[in-house]
Amino acid sequence: MEVRSHFAIGQRGRWGPEREISGLFDEAATLCLMTDRRRHPRLRVDLFFNKFLDGHPYLCRAVDLSEKGLLAVTYTEPEIFAESFPLELRLPGQKRSVWVWARTVRRTTKGHAIEFVRMDPRDRRDLDSHLDLKVA
Repeated sequence: MEVRSHFAIGQRGRWGPEREISGLFDEAATLCLMTDRRRHPRLRVDLFFNKFLDGHPYLCRAVDLSEKGLLAVTYTEPEIFAESFPLELRLPGQKRSVWVWARTVRRTTKGHAIEFVRMDPRDRRDLDSHLDLKVA
């Protein structure tokens, strides 16, 4: 796996090297100039999950997570349109998976912004408690 470096603005506004191994870069210099339109805070994560299309699981990686959705890096999946699809997330420290019905709201060459459409109340509690523990 190739490790690449680039320069981004650090917390104090200084330029410094930042390492990235996923192929996605934190464009901090650009992001600080953009207005954040998100209604729900996102937690940076590194979680693998299964996205089911036509009954087959496809491995994806979540890079950020909120109560309403996630940003996913996709590796291999068919070029099919699915209005909604199930996701299987295994949150760290949990013994069971969280199952979510979701839909893609934005797609790029490297990833997808996925919105959670529906989930079981027990899965909702598990997700919310995971997010509360990490954000607090």
